[in-house]
Amino acid sequence: MSPPGPDYSEAVSRLTEWSVESAAKRLARIRIQDPVGIPELDSAPQPDVIWAKIRDYRDRHPLAAEVLLLIEVADSSLDFDCGEKANLYAAAGIQDYWVVSLPERLVHIYRQPSGGAFSEHRTAGFGELLHPLAFPQFGLSVAELLGP
Repeated sequence: MSPPGPDYSEAVSRLTEWSVESAAKRLARIRIQDPVGIPELDSAPQPDVIWAKIRDYRDRHPLAAEVLLLIEVADSSLDFDCGEKANLYAAAGIQDYWVVSLPERLVHIYRQPSGGAFSEHRTAGFGELLHPLAFPQFGLSVAELLGP
């Protein structure tokens, strides 16, 4: 795999900073580019950012039921992240999945997994705020995330 570009790295850094600041009250465990365990589908994908329920994960990776928010940053992987990976996360029951699309300069938001697909999909662009389902009090500006 080729190394990530600067735009990708900056987006992951901004998501990390926002995640750590938002979860500072120990409401969620923030994991960066670490696996999420989906043993029933024999899979362990490594999303860019996970907000997981608070617990000690030394014995295993967070399971899908413990994931509160899962975020992928997509540069060249947009079709995969919004297609096959979205279906995997929906089949696992991930409730809140975001894909930060660097080419489109917007965020795809997937929710309400059912039957191996998400029944809710919308996009958020500049001028909009993103709010995790589990913690709607925390907002992230798309403009701040994907700024100029």
